[in-house]
Amino acid sequence: MTEPIAKTLFRVFILFILFNSFEANSQKLTNNYIQSLKEDKRGPYKDIKWFCEDGTVREARDPCPEPMEGVQHARYKDNIERYADNDHIFLDQILVGSQNEDFWDEANQQSRLKQYQITNFLYDADDGWILEAAKNYRGAKQIEDEQKWGQEFLEWVTNSDRRIKENFLLLRLAAEDIPHGEDNRVSQRVRAYSKLLADSNSKFMDLRIKIHNNPTRSDIAATKKWNEGKTLNETEKEYLDLLIENMEEMHKPFDVKELEQYVRYLPKESTLRTEMNDYSEMVDGASTILRASETCRMLKVIRDNIYDTKWKEARVKMLDLSNHLEDVLNNDIAVYETESLAELRDKFCYLTEGLYGAGYLEKWEYAQVRNDLDWLQGGKVSLEHLDDYRYATNKLVQWSTQMVQSLYVEPISVFHEFEPKVDGFIDDKVRSSIILPLGRTVEKLNNLFNNTANAPSSIMGNTEFAGLQGLNPGLAKGQLVVLSELKEGMDLDASKIYAFDRPPSDLKPVAGILNVKEGNPVSHVQLLARNLAIPNALISSDVLKSLDKYDGEEVFYAVSPKGTLRLKLASKMTDEEKKLFKKQGEDKKRIRISTEKIILDPDSLLNMAEIGASSSGKWCGPKAANLGQLKQMFPDQVVEGVVIPFGVFKDHMLQNIPGVNESYWTFLNRIFNNEKDMLANGENKKEVECITLQELGQLRNYIEKMPLKASLVENLENNFFKLFGKTIGNIPVFLRSDTNMEDLPQFTGAGLNLTLFNVLNRKEILDGIKKVWASPYTERSYQWRQQYLENPEEVYPSILIIPSVNVDKSGVIITKGVSRGSDGDMSISFSRGVGGAVDGQSAESYVLYKRGYTELISPGRETKYRAIPTSGGSTVEFAAFTEPVLDRNDIVGLQKIAIQISDKMDKVTGGHGPYDIELGIKDGKIWLFQVRPFVENKSANGSAYLKALDPTFDNKYVVLDE
Repeated sequence: MTEPIAKTLFRVFILFILFNSFEANSQKLTNNYIQSLKEDKRGPYKDIKWFCEDGTVREARDPCPEPMEGVQHARYKDNIERYADNDHIFLDQILVGSQNEDFWDEANQQSRLKQYQITNFLYDADDGWILEAAKNYRGAKQIEDEQKWGQEFLEWVTNSDRRIKENFLLLRLAAEDIPHGEDNRVSQRVRAYSKLLADSNSKFMDLRIKIHNNPTRSDIAATKKWNEGKTLNETEKEYLDLLIENMEEMHKPFDVKELEQYVRYLPKESTLRTEMNDYSEMVDGASTILRASETCRMLKVIRDNIYDTKWKEARVKMLDLSNHLEDVLNNDIAVYETESLAELRDKFCYLTEGLYGAGYLEKWEYAQVRNDLDWLQGGKVSLEHLDDYRYATNKLVQWSTQMVQSLYVEPISVFHEFEPKVDGFIDDKVRSSIILPLGRTVEKLNNLFNNTANAPSSIMGNTEFAGLQGLNPGLAKGQLVVLSELKEGMDLDASKIYAFDRPPSDLKPVAGILNVKEGNPVSHVQLLARNLAIPNALISSDVLKSLDKYDGEEVFYAVSPKGTLRLKLASKMTDEEKKLFKKQGEDKKRIRISTEKIILDPDSLLNMAEIGASSSGKWCGPKAANLGQLKQMFPDQVVEGVVIPFGVFKDHMLQNIPGVNESYWTFLNRIFNNEKDMLANGENKKEVECITLQELGQLRNYIEKMPLKASLVENLENNFFKLFGKTIGNIPVFLRSDTNMEDLPQFTGAGLNLTLFNVLNRKEILDGIKKVWASPYTERSYQWRQQYLENPEEVYPSILIIPSVNVDKSGVIITKGVSRGSDGDMSISFSRGVGGAVDGQSAESYVLYKRGYTELISPGRETKYRAIPTSGGSTVEFAAFTEPVLDRNDIVGLQKIAIQISDKMDKVTGGHGPYDIELGIKDGKIWLFQVRPFVENKSANGSAYLKALDPTFDNKYVVLDE
């Protein structure tokens, strides 16, 4: 072989090695790889070494020489290290040797700590998970070293008052999982071993469900009895023995002497020590009821006073004590039965205190919900007021469950990609908490109410579920699709009913929605669903899980105007219900939007301050016209703005497409004419839609590459300097699509078309104009419009350009009750940062009742929010839940300006509301961004069938003590 050929082959070989090395580095983590680790006798580990204090690494049989100290543990396989370094995915973590700050991982919202908890769960729930074959790989982890490190870490992390205040629940849960003393994960092990045994022997499944849903001491005897006369294999015997052992530990009788191990670490004169001594005396020999109520109170005392002691070890002990008391409480609640409404009321009173004390509610949330619960006194209560009380208790389940979900949603979504078993993690945490007995208590109250009102919500015949709440009224019949995870952009079928964790912000029209995290009642998705009478309801994660067995079945689904739910198999529909869908098909009419008043002047841009509501549909859409109207009404609370009117768009569309022998406008009309012809000829509707969407995609591509006319660019440059005081590229702006086919009396169109956030770069602004013009032709926008409009080809987008305002908080006001309340009330949803509430965030939501009472519907549960710097683009900031988004002054100011806007808009437009108002707050000042009519579906709200689902109170009363 010649030297040049040899060199060439050598280079090829090197490139091959580098390429494969790159592939290994960038390889996506898959379930197949997880399976390979489970089967590997070393699991994720490469070998075991000694790590000496001087930094040297020695062989496992060659300890660090005296007097040098060292620790022995495993090293990870190269792939495991790469996933940690490159992807921030930690499949296993040896604690010793880790830096406190790295493990706390504050820059990633404590992701490493949360992943450690997740992998602990997987280890227990899946027979060792990736250590299944490596459980006996001796020396991989030294428990003494892990416990020593865990104690020092917990002392370090709790040494900061801020960290405790902002992360109280996470720290409590972490103290259960991080080794630092006794292993406190007994309830998790009980669920894990019962699952493993049921997976191996299906005859144990009924008992496993009982242990999972309602664990009591009687489960021990039932499990021992189940074993009588059965032949089990060795693995099943091991699972059974471990299950019984852990159940006996979990349900052992309360012993007040056990509290001494915690109390002795507290300073003698501290409030906590005094309270703990009083608690010990109070509960020693006390009844179950008294001990349960006092334990809830003590949980609150610990949370409120953990800061009083500066002893690092004492703070860790208080977390351990808090966890121990929650276990005591769960055992007591399991045997404490309630029958009367008065007993239920008392139970809710102290359980709410316990929820706050254990970290499942923040202090301000606790104060708000106590206002909704404390009024229930006296000898009897009207059924109508009991319904309000019931609603408040259901909120407790939602808020506390969502608090746990908010902590772990991101690392769980990462792990779900390669290990679906991670989906059980949240359920495991909830079921080991007092949220489980709370949910059972709420179900009892729901049952009491339903028996009296005779109009219960029901899910497949079950009327006792906690956490149900109708959001949008409507009727649907179709195939039920249950999704544990719904990714943005996932293709959905308009004829199906979907049950999932949360609707995506870009949701396309579907037949019905059931979701665990509603986001908020005034997001764009919710408003569109309300507009089209798409039934939408909030359910619990338990309900979502219960629907798995109905996935793919045809169902009937109804939500009433006041929130009553009915979901059942279509085969069980009544004759009346079957007639609804025949009538629904006959009543559905589409509308034709008139374009007679449009003025297509191609040469002029508009100063937003010089236009008003009457300009809508002439030069621009309602967004710009109404904001211009607001600018005249509230000049100091609305920014300046420039509007690119319909005519400029039409003028550009009349140009010929480069390289194509027709104009953009001709191309557009040909698409819709072809669609009408194909439908008229009886071609398959779905296939026709597919062809139309493909051609609209080509049109969008053409528009986004369209050359802008020099006259438009010159006009923009002049208006930027004149109105904003800076040239294009020197001030960040929002570009908002504003078409003639939105905010109509029959169709809202909220959020269908593109808004570009905080664009600074000159080229991006000019390119953004074309992207906004193209956005009405996206698949989602087209499909929503097709539900109502006969002439979607006549859409004319204008563009509103306004300077960015980096508000501290932002959201939406609807000048009527939406999810709660009625006409004359007001709904407010706000989030931190910009773009709040409209994109479906889990926003802080209120109803302001006309009688003067403010009800918190839901606290925000988003841990991140968007900020917009002057350099353009957006940044992500982290949020704690310790303080509300809106303070009292904010709420008063928002209510006042909403009333002013309603009154002034009524006079200008001759209308009478309600209105949908988007706004923000910066340093206490309210900024107005949009106002439009709030559009609802009158047929859904007026449906006799749906109205009949709601209870009629008829002055009925319930006696508290019976």
